[in-house]
Amino acid sequence: MKLLKALTIFWLSFVPLIARAEPSNVVADIAPVHSLVAKIMQGVGEPALVLDATRSPHALALRPSDARVLQSADIVF
Repeated sequence: MKLLKALTIFWLSFVPLIARAEPSNVVADIAPVHSLVAKIMQGVGEPALVLDATRSPHALALRPSDARVLQSADIVF
């Protein structure tokens, strides 16, 4: 019984840490993919967008800021 109480107290001490977990740093490459990922992440976070609608992915030249966003990403779509 004492072991059960100890384990319960130990487990409950981690609940606030789990509740405060930060969302992953998600990056989408183009606007249509960004829209889909944003719908999935709704209420959790907002994915970053590498190429806005004014830039063509066919003639891509990454800016230093784009490279930093990709480097810091946990996942890229």
